[in-house]
Amino acid sequence: MIKDRPLPTPEAIDRIRSFGEKAIIAFFDEVPIEAFRHFVDFLPPVPGFRKNSTAGIKQQKQILAKRLTSKTPDDRDQRALYVIWRGWASERLGDADRVHEAFERLEAAGGKVSKPPNGEASDSEAPSVVLFSELKQMSADNLCPREDIRRLFEFSPFSADQAVTDLIDQSKAAADIERDATITELPKRLRKDEEEIKALRDRIDALSEQVKAAKPSTDDTPAKLAEFGKELAAHNEALARLRGSVDQAVADIKANYEETSGIVRDLESLRRQVQGLSAPQPMTPSVSSESIAALKADVSKLAAGLAALSQKVAERPAPAPFPTEPFERQIESLTSRLNEIEQSRVSPTELAGLAFRVDALESKSKTPAAPTHQEPASIAVDVKAPQPHAGALPAFRLGRDGAAKPQKLSDHTKTAETLTEALQRTGLKKSAAQVFSEDIVAALSCNQVVFFKGSLGSAVASACANAIASGRAWSISVPVGLTDGGLLRASIQNFLEDAPQDVTAIILEGINRTSLDALRDGLSGSQNVALFATVFDGLASLPVESAYFEHGPIFDLDCLEWRSRAEIEAAPVHGNLSVETNVSIRRELHAGAVNADEPLRLLRKYLSKRNVRIERTIVAAFAALSHMRASNAPVTPIHSLAFGWLVPLWIALGLSADEADSELDGGKLDASTTDARIAELLRAGGFARAAKDGSL
Repeated sequence: MIKDRPLPTPEAIDRIRSFGEKAIIAFFDEVPIEAFRHFVDFLPPVPGFRKNSTAGIKQQKQILAKRLTSKTPDDRDQRALYVIWRGWASERLGDADRVHEAFERLEAAGGKVSKPPNGEASDSEAPSVVLFSELKQMSADNLCPREDIRRLFEFSPFSADQAVTDLIDQSKAAADIERDATITELPKRLRKDEEEIKALRDRIDALSEQVKAAKPSTDDTPAKLAEFGKELAAHNEALARLRGSVDQAVADIKANYEETSGIVRDLESLRRQVQGLSAPQPMTPSVSSESIAALKADVSKLAAGLAALSQKVAERPAPAPFPTEPFERQIESLTSRLNEIEQSRVSPTELAGLAFRVDALESKSKTPAAPTHQEPASIAVDVKAPQPHAGALPAFRLGRDGAAKPQKLSDHTKTAETLTEALQRTGLKKSAAQVFSEDIVAALSCNQVVFFKGSLGSAVASACANAIASGRAWSISVPVGLTDGGLLRASIQNFLEDAPQDVTAIILEGINRTSLDALRDGLSGSQNVALFATVFDGLASLPVESAYFEHGPIFDLDCLEWRSRAEIEAAPVHGNLSVETNVSIRRELHAGAVNADEPLRLLRKYLSKRNVRIERTIVAAFAALSHMRASNAPVTPIHSLAFGWLVPLWIALGLSADEADSELDGGKLDASTTDARIAELLRAGGFARAAKDGSL
């Protein structure tokens, strides 16, 4: 704890300023980063960086160095320098405990300058003399060299008076300390050498006694050699017998292999024929009885050949019987499958009936069906007029109350307020709706697709679409397994052909019911259209891949704060956002430069390969959030970026919750408060159960 730090003298301030920013930063870098993390509370704050992060500390060092070289550094900057200066001494001057005690005496000396102007204290009582006297004694004890003491003085708050200069000059240089340390160690080294010499002597004496006690015993050597010769001959005979057995076994195996190769080839051919019969063939009327009978005859023939081969193998003097059981099991399995195919044959009459039912289903599917999922009662859905392009997906208009006059959205603040009201009517709490609406506006201003995941995805998407594009909001249901992306592109183009003055909102329901590669062409955003999409979690849905984040964020709605009961008859909010206003919002939210080092660091940490499109999506969203979010807001831009962009990406990459929490700090990141949304994602966000080995 800093009790009473000495105030810097004008001479010390000028001396430190003369070093320049690079020299000051170099002095800061001499303190290990782990020790430097204890000083961050004293350093200048840097918005947009997580507390204690390496990138954030680097920015704090640069800002502090710049302030110290200014004409009038304030007291807070001098206090930060003093804390770092003291930490440097603890890390570099040998004995941290003695250094700590020296600084305690320094601060207890009254916190005065090295030479008080009123002359009330003598030089021997000055804080500078108290500190450097102790450092001189530590140098005499071979703990710290004169060079480090002089380095400490350069960034000290003291003036270079004669007393301090003499104490530094009287300290021992590094070469002297090294020489004295060597001389001090000589007695210990001599004592160690003497102990080793004594141990060697004892060992030599013990060996001498063993040699004297040993007696020559060479009389029985010829007998032992003869015994070894007999054992060697016996081993040679056994080896010869073993070699003969091996040669015979190899010959038998070669003979058996030639006879069984034909059976193996026949089995493989028969297996392919059976697989061809068992595969679904809707256009084939039936399987003929003659074909199945022929196959059964082939199987019987193979079985007879295998039995004869087994008999021949059994008669041979082989080391072990030939293993025919696997072939017998395969033949039994093939026979069983042939019987099943024969019993399950479909007659031509049955196939004709199935064809009639398929034609009926196809004709029925051409008539648009009512959606199966239930939307809020206040949101009507009308079928779109005939499409200008024949090759387009069917779209449905989100109806609105003709008596309700839509609000005119004039800027990003009004747009966020309208979205907040719409989200509240879906059951979202006000505080959560205010933050979430800003996240949505930030994404839309970047022409990004807003993906909604969770049980209320469709309802929230409809509410947002009506809030910004009343009367021009459409819903497209993505078919399962769609492969022609041109259909989606044609559908979107239909809505924009009349060059409307207001933004058109389009909802892509169940976008993950097909591969994202098939839809990329239709996801290109513009100022004329606001794209929303719902991500489903069902049997017909594909998992989210990292490529989704090239297009926009994925908001997990189940992690937001919802009211337990929703209003049954809550009317939707209607608003209209003009294309001109949308362009103006984009220019306003992306006008100034924003330091995006920390978002890029968090993004690149877990990516094995750089993805420029995802980087641009992240940086653009962070810039918009930074311009919208107040500096004193409890939820920071990094919080929102983590909730919608970074954490869902990490989940898609297969990270574990522990790996993600090493950066998220339980949801705090760069703030002192926890974002409840991120905490809920960590708890139940679908992370992998264990960390992966290697990079992702």
